[in-house]
Amino acid sequence: MSRPTSTPAQPDQDDALITSTDSKSVIRLAQAAAAAPVWVDSPALLQQAAEQWQRQSWLALDTEFIRERTFYAHLGLLQVSDGSTVWLLDVPALREHDTAIRELLGNPDINKIIHSCSEDLEVLSQQYRLQTVAVFDSQLAAAMTGRPLQMRYESLVQELLAVELPSGPSRSDWLQRPLSAAQLHYASNDVAYLPILMRQLVKQLQELKRWHWLQQDMQSVLDKSATDMDPDLLYRKVKGHMRCDRMQLARLQQLAAWRDRQARSRDLPRSFVLRDEGLLELAQLAAAVATDSSTMQAALRDIKTIPQRVVARHEQEWLALLTTEPAHQPELEAPLNQQEKARLTAMLELIRATAKVEQIDPALLASRRVLTESLLRLRQTSAPVVQLPGWRGELLNTALQQL
Repeated sequence: MSRPTSTPAQPDQDDALITSTDSKSVIRLAQAAAAAPVWVDSPALLQQAAEQWQRQSWLALDTEFIRERTFYAHLGLLQVSDGSTVWLLDVPALREHDTAIRELLGNPDINKIIHSCSEDLEVLSQQYRLQTVAVFDSQLAAAMTGRPLQMRYESLVQELLAVELPSGPSRSDWLQRPLSAAQLHYASNDVAYLPILMRQLVKQLQELKRWHWLQQDMQSVLDKSATDMDPDLLYRKVKGHMRCDRMQLARLQQLAAWRDRQARSRDLPRSFVLRDEGLLELAQLAAAVATDSSTMQAALRDIKTIPQRVVARHEQEWLALLTTEPAHQPELEAPLNQQEKARLTAMLELIRATAKVEQIDPALLASRRVLTESLLRLRQTSAPVVQLPGWRGELLNTALQQL
């Protein structure tokens, strides 16, 4: 998969999308589009839709999928809207005829509006084996104009357009056919109003001179979506890993990478392969006993948090894995010391004060986790202070240096 390098293009001041008024008639047009979506389930219908997409510079996207019992998302529906038409793409029916979809996702000249885009980008990447480019995240844009960082789409529609969207079956079977009327209406509503929201948010970003904020953050989001997490770092996501010593952590690192391989190959959630508490006990056991197979085998049969049927299934794999010395032992993640805690408190106060001046959610500037990780990184570098990148650094780095 190629690395995405295209962020959303800033519209011209005379762009019709910006200068048009979001009148009641425009909202009624979106409501009519949501009420009568175009169902696309054949190559001919997809080609007709694609011909209309190519005339647009902005299109709204959303996905509906199932992933409760699988590792990979099973995409059932892809929604597209230009504000006057909603297309609902039957993804399973178009599986062998997806060229037009791939061209849309990879087209840098068509900006894609997605609300809270990270999960959608992951699902689209898995389905189509490419990275979506030129993405405008309406949730992130809303935060940069002074709204809460995690603002829901329905709340944004209510605030900006005074339209109350009905709740719908977000957690339902999107692979069933036919979809219910309630599912179709819910899916259509999720994209019908995004072009109108985008118009207002772009205008506000331009007035606040924050368009470059959005472009920088969207590039970071796209870069992150193009990179799988290093399997050797997955142990950090295991609940309780901070209680491990170095040898336990080394074993946990091996086991977390093994679990990830299993989850991918069997298309199961990681917790369905082995829960965190089982992974942790297994790592502690492996670190405590001798590395010969007979001793390890006996210990496995006394394990408390893993059902014996699971032990029986994976016993030989675990013995092969855990009776070899780890390639290396990860460094312990020691908690912040008193001096670092004091610096963290001062930085958080600075973040809150700056956010108040800029009238934005403090979490948009930097979270406690980000600042903590920055302080921990200082231990391995010669840098005297935390430095934030991009527009955040423009706002905060001078003040951070003065702390």
